[in-house]
Amino acid sequence: MKFTRQRLRLFQVLGWLLLVTTWVVQVLGLSWRTLQPVRSLRTLIIFTLLALFWVLITVILKQSRWQQRQAFLLDLTIMCDLLVGLLLVLPRALGAVALANPVGRGGLICWSVTLLIAYCPPAAVHVPLGLKGKYALIQRLLVTEARVLLIISLVLLVLGAD
Repeated sequence: MKFTRQRLRLFQVLGWLLLVTTWVVQVLGLSWRTLQPVRSLRTLIIFTLLALFWVLITVILKQSRWQQRQAFLLDLTIMCDLLVGLLLVLPRALGAVALANPVGRGGLICWSVTLLIAYCPPAAVHVPLGLKGKYALIQRLLVTEARVLLIISLVLLVLGAD
């Protein structure tokens, strides 16, 4: 996905709206299909603190000169939006019971490793001799692996909810 400031701002606003909606659903006790008020206050506070931490990361990275900072910010925002959306739609996927389950824990670990894989420097990756020096190809492979890992992590988190 191509980076634009408007797209980043859109996803940031979406993330905050999802978080506020999650708080409203929980506080008012609303329920509809999978939207249930079963989140703990501790989980909501942790997600709110993580959202504030993401704002801090955004401010810090905007001051850096890292070449891929904009793409990183957009990817981080999208990943966080997915996690908050999962908390809203399927709150049991991020509950203590689900994360005590090895499947749910594996999903959270995979989610955590996703950005590390996508932004690993291509020169630091051990590749076969035929791919040495083809940094653009290696970077595309790393990003593709990270996308697959993100999908796997979301599936594992959903499976851990049962």
